[in-house]
Amino acid sequence: MPRKYKTEYVMGVEKVLNTPSMSFVHSPAVFNEIHKKSGMSLHDMFKHIGRSSKTREYKPSDSERSEARLTSLKEKSDK
Repeated sequence: MPRKYKTEYVMGVEKVLNTPSMSFVHSPAVFNEIHKKSGMSLHDMFKHIGRSSKTREYKPSDSERSEARLTSLKEKSDK
């Protein structure tokens, strides 16, 4: 059964791989230096990055989104 949510580790790996300035693929020397200075294992580093990458944005609920869609459709039909 697949997981419902991504783990902090997976989110950290995704963030590192999707951010060119942070990725060890594009700049291995920088990533290795951070790894040495932090004293963390790679697993702990990815978990730490994953924890800090969680977005704290406001996301509208389904009812708010549908209400906004209805108002935009009404505005378009009035024109």
